[in-house]
Amino acid sequence: EYIDHGSFIYKFYVLGDAIFHAVRKSTPNASVLSQSSANSGSRAIVFD
Repeated sequence: EYIDHGSFIYKFYVLGDAIFHAVRKSTPNASVLSQSSANSGSRAIVFD
C-alpha cells in the first residue's frame, strides 16, 4: 500500500538518554508523480 508522506522519511534513534533523528528524501507523493507523467506524455505504472 502506498501512502503519501510528503517526500520525506523520518527516522528516530534512541541511545541511552540521547535521541537522534535523520530526515531523508523519499519517493514523491502520488499527485506529483501523476502530474509529472502527464506533463512528459508517459504513462504511470499501475500496480494491481
